[in-house]
Amino acid sequence: MKNLGLFTLTILVLGGLSWFGMAWWWLAVAGFVAGFLFKNSRKAVFGLGFAAGTLLWGILAFYFNYLNTGNLGGKMGSLLQGITTANLLWATGILGGLLAGMGALTGNLARRIFQKEPEN
Repeated sequence: MKNLGLFTLTILVLGGLSWFGMAWWWLAVAGFVAGFLFKNSRKAVFGLGFAAGTLLWGILAFYFNYLNTGNLGGKMGSLLQGITTANLLWATGILGGLLAGMGALTGNLARRIFQKEPEN
């Protein structure tokens, strides 16, 4: 259980570096690093990566939407044929989760290639 907590924390901390000028795809790199460093099953790696990415990008999207009082979310929603701001925030979180989950899964599979571990 400690290993899974450190895995999730690694993604959250490295993914949080995007606040300091890193690109949006940095979350996939954070997932890759966590997936490569920590030995877990493929299902756990993708699931926890998805959860950490969704949490991180969902909270950041909600925070930035709160800072501009929903103006940007409303305008983006109207550009995308009437999507509500709440649905836009959900979509942002899910995309972040997919990005982190796929990065973590890729890191886990790369670890298996280099260390020649048996499949589980």
